[in-house]
Amino acid sequence: MCYFLYNKEEILYKMNQESSLQDKIKLLQEQYYKENKKNTIFKSSQKLDCAKHVTDQIPLENLLDKTFILDEKTNKIYCDYKVFKTFANPSNYEAIVQYCIKQATEKGQVHGSYEIHANLDTFTITAAQRHSEIIKVFCSRCLKKDEVLYQYLDKLYLYKYPSMIHTIHKLFSPFMDKDAMQKIVLVDERT
Repeated sequence: MCYFLYNKEEILYKMNQESSLQDKIKLLQEQYYKENKKNTIFKSSQKLDCAKHVTDQIPLENLLDKTFILDEKTNKIYCDYKVFKTFANPSNYEAIVQYCIKQATEKGQVHGSYEIHANLDTFTITAAQRHSEIIKVFCSRCLKKDEVLYQYLDKLYLYKYPSMIHTIHKLFSPFMDKDAMQKIVLVDERT
């Protein structure tokens, strides 16, 4: 269904009728791009602005709960970049990091360790640049030996990662300890 034909009130009404969070996010993105012509250059800042638009309409806690799925019975935390990219922006980076730290700390205390399983489907080099601020903070707080979260981290599994993952790694390696690479597992689903 195309929502470009509706005004703001009609979109909000339709949002209330939609059951899934993804549908609500899609509606908000469509509304944003209806009001702000999609850039062909400087797309990165516009994507961040659109993400802020989403969090202005949907509580951050709801978005975080759909991005970071906690397996209550195990030490596993599942992260979905496809949801993350729809709302993550500089205005909420610190809140996202604090949420991750809280969840990882709790998993570590309950289970003695934690694992992160991150689905990086659609993650690109431009996404790495766009979200570099939060990636640097995450690396420095979770992938440095002197940080508590590093001690609890068993493995960080990366799924559906981009082919240029090694280039992206070089961008962020100054913010993590060399030994942290032993905790990162690239899961090759192409074999």
